[in-house]
Amino acid sequence: SWPAILLVALVSTSISTLTSLVLEELFNVYTLANLFLLAVLFSALVAGIMGGVITAVCASLAFNYFFIPPKFTLFVANPDDLFALFMFLLTALVTGGLAGTVREQFDNAEHHSQSMQSLAALSGRLSAATRATTSRTVARARPSRPTVASRARWSDARPTRSTRGEAWRSRPRSARTATAAT
Repeated sequence: SWPAILLVALVSTSISTLTSLVLEELFNVYTLANLFLLAVLFSALVAGIMGGVITAVCASLAFNYFFIPPKFTLFVANPDDLFALFMFLLTALVTGGLAGTVREQFDNAEHHSQSMQSLAALSGRLSAATRATTSRTVARARPSRPTVASRARWSDARPTRSTRGEAWRSRPRSARTATAAT
C-alpha cells in the first residue's frame, strides 16, 4: 500500500540522513552517499520497486540539501557536484529497481511454492480417494472365493460336446442328465 511504501522511504531516508550528519566530520561527503544507497536498498527489499524509487528520489534530495555545497538549499553551485548528484540518483534508481525486482521475484516464488504445495496436497487427497473408491469398487466386483456349489453351477453351465458328434450345446449338465434319465 502507498502509505506503507512512503513510510518506509521516509524513515530509511531519515535514518541515513541523521547517521550521515553524525558522521559528517569523520568522512568525506561522497563516502556518506553510500549510507543513502543502503537506505535505497533496504527500502527496495522491504517495499519493492516503488519503495526503492521513492527512496532514491528522497535520498538524493536529502543528500543535496544537507551535504552538497551550498548546504541547506537544493541549488548546486559546482558542476562536479551536479554530476556526482546525478550519478548518485542514477545509481540509486538502478540499484533500487534491481533490489525491488529481487523482492518481487521472491514474493512470486513464495506464492508459486505455496500454490504447488496446495496442489500436491490436493493431488494426494484425490489419489487417496481414487484408490479407496477403486479398492471398494474392485472389492465389490471381485467374486469371493468360489465355493463347491458355485463351481458346480459353473461346470453345469459351460458348453459341452456331445459324444454323438452333435454341435456344441450350452445346456447345463443337470438338464441333460435329467432328460437322459427319463
